[in-house]
Amino acid sequence: MEEKLYNEVILLKELISNSKEVKALLEIDKELNDDLSFKILSSKVNELKEEYERFSKILKEDDLTLINKRKEYHLKKKELDNHPLTIKYMEAYKKVKEIYNLVNEEIFDLFNKTPTIKIWLELLLEKIKEEK
Repeated sequence: MEEKLYNEVILLKELISNSKEVKALLEIDKELNDDLSFKILSSKVNELKEEYERFSKILKEDDLTLINKRKEYHLKKKELDNHPLTIKYMEAYKKVKEIYNLVNEEIFDLFNKTPTIKIWLELLLEKIKEEK
């Protein structure tokens, strides 16, 4: 029983890893990491966010400097969110998330209701992680 369950979990892992959805997401992720303009924009958003957070700790909410920092951050974040690669990534991510939600609903919810099976599943998943 344990070995059969282990083999089925491994098979599920391989099916998901080799799915067109996961492959598409990984491909888009590579595009994001290879695109210099996207990386610059993403870094700028992170920089502005950190700057806004620093200012928000020392300034009052209605301080003009803080208001301007928040506005600058939100405008740049909107630019990042509307970047074609971000949109493409999010569309691919949603498809992968649907797969994981389905697995969760159809398989893991059943295991979560049975403590013994849940423990075995957790052990099997740990074993899979160790094999990587």
